[in-house]
Amino acid sequence: MLYPIGVNITEYRLRIFDRWGNKIFDATNGKWKGYDANDKPYPVGVYVVYVTYKDITGLERELKGNVSLIR
Repeated sequence: MLYPIGVNITEYRLRIFDRWGNKIFDATNGKWKGYDANDKPYPVGVYVVYVTYKDITGLERELKGNVSLIR
């Protein structure tokens, strides 16, 4: 399960893209489990992750990275 954790984060938006740039997950305060809406697992591989979050002061930030899905 993938989701951001941190100190003083009030809300976040998590977006996951496959290697072709297709958005496969987009949720506010959600958790990515590596499965699609029909509970079919996504293939093993590298995915691009964008996290936009707000802290307790209202400052909004964005992080980008990669995550490897392994089973």
